[in-house]
Amino acid sequence: MTALISRILLCLLLVCSFAGEARADAGPAVVQAGRVTDEAGLFTVEQKRVLSEKLERLEQSTRHQMVVVTVSSLGGAEIGPFTTALGNEWGIGRKGHNDGVVLLVAPQEQLAQISVGVGLEAVLPDELCQSIMNERMIPRFREGDLFGGVDAGVDALIERLD
Repeated sequence: MTALISRILLCLLLVCSFAGEARADAGPAVVQAGRVTDEAGLFTVEQKRVLSEKLERLEQSTRHQMVVVTVSSLGGAEIGPFTTALGNEWGIGRKGHNDGVVLLVAPQEQLAQISVGVGLEAVLPDELCQSIMNERMIPRFREGDLFGGVDAGVDALIERLD
């Protein structure tokens, strides 16, 4: 009887842990709108054009794909897994190379994330991406300049990838 209860508890524990993993990727449904998907409405038409042109030039010169995404809220999702899942769902980066980059901003939670495909991790390691956010993006965000922060982050990433 004790063995049966132990097995039931173990099964419940496993089910709960898988449910937690599934929730990590859950979040708002975001439909890709090109290289810049501004669901939070942070950017002007001109700002989106400027970012899109930079990202297009990057892709033409290096073949690496990068997208910028804003969402009003993550809806309870964790930003890291959500950003990675979004990049995978959208197929950012070349198949077989996994060389895409997703820069995501969630203003309601005051969070940003740079997720990099495995094929670019040597060029854009996590420490460098965090440094770009800390030194180039966050200071501008704190001044209320969300576009300036994203633009500076995109420029820093492009400098590294070119």
